[in-house]
Amino acid sequence: MSGDGPGSVDPITLLAFTNPNNRFSWSVDAFDEHDELLTRSNGYRLGNDTIGHLPFFYLKTRTLTEADQLLLDKKFTEALKAYKTNPEDKHSQRMIKRLEELDE
Repeated sequence: MSGDGPGSVDPITLLAFTNPNNRFSWSVDAFDEHDELLTRSNGYRLGNDTIGHLPFFYLKTRTLTEADQLLLDKKFTEALKAYKTNPEDKHSQRMIKRLEELDE
């Protein structure tokens, strides 16, 4: 990895769903039997009946590793080294691949 990683890359996007601190949202498109759009849920509908039900969620199934935190701190080279200390871990394998692809 050259230097300290590409400055234009947001580490939050690299971690994606594996970051338990990321806030995600969802939307639904509904179509009829002729594939015509009936309605969609994206966009905020801030009426009295929907204000408390915004479609945000967090995936809290894991905790950040030391390597993840290095990545979030934009210490790309150190993060890659830290992921490589646990090469049998699936998450580490994915992150090694993502970080190495940044330098291609």
